[in-house]
Amino acid sequence: MRQAISKEPRMGASILRLFFHDCFVNGCDASILLDDTPTFTGEKNAFPNRNSARGYDVIDTIKTNVEASCNGAVSCADILALAAREAVFLGLNARDMTALSGAHTIGQARCTTFRDHIYNDTNINPTFATLRQATCPGPTSGTGDDNLAPLDIISSNRFDNGYFRGLVAKRGLLHSDQELFNGGSQDSLVRLYSFNFRGFC
Repeated sequence: MRQAISKEPRMGASILRLFFHDCFVNGCDASILLDDTPTFTGEKNAFPNRNSARGYDVIDTIKTNVEASCNGAVSCADILALAAREAVFLGLNARDMTALSGAHTIGQARCTTFRDHIYNDTNINPTFATLRQATCPGPTSGTGDDNLAPLDIISSNRFDNGYFRGLVAKRGLLHSDQELFNGGSQDSLVRLYSFNFRGFC
C-alpha cells in the first residue's frame, strides 16, 4: 500500500472505497474482485462501480470463491437510509454512517456524481458551487462527465477531519455528503468531528 500510494496519492482513497463497496453489498467477502463471465454478472462492473472503483491491481492476490450481486451495488444517494436498512445486518446506525462517511476526507469524485448538487441544490456555498462548475459543465454541455474534483477541498490527500469542516462550511461535494449537515439529526456530530479530529478517529 505504501508503494502504491507513493506512486499515486489517490490510491489510498480508491482502496478504501473498494472495500466499502464490497462490504455494503453482501458483507466483506471480496466479491467485488470477481470478473464477469458469460453466465455471471458481478459487482465489479455494476453501474456505481464502473469507471469508479479501482485499485484492483493493488490487491489482485486476494482470491475468493463467493457469489456477488449486481443488484446490491451501492450508489451515493441517501446514505443514512442505507444505514437504517443495513443496521441489522452490519450493526451500523446513523452515527456510524456519519463517521464512515468521513472516509471522503481523501479521494476524488467524477463530475457525474456531483453535477446535480452543484447546479440544483440550495444547501451549498455559492462560491464553492461556482468553483466546481468551472470544471464540471452543466448537463446540456455534453462534456466533462469524467472530470474529477476532490471530495475534501481542504486536504484531499490527507486523512483528517477536513471533510467535516467542509460540510460545516456547506462545501460538501456530493449531495449525500452535505445531507449529513443540513439541519438534521447528524449536524451536532458533524460539528463535533469538524473541530475534534480525535473524536472522529
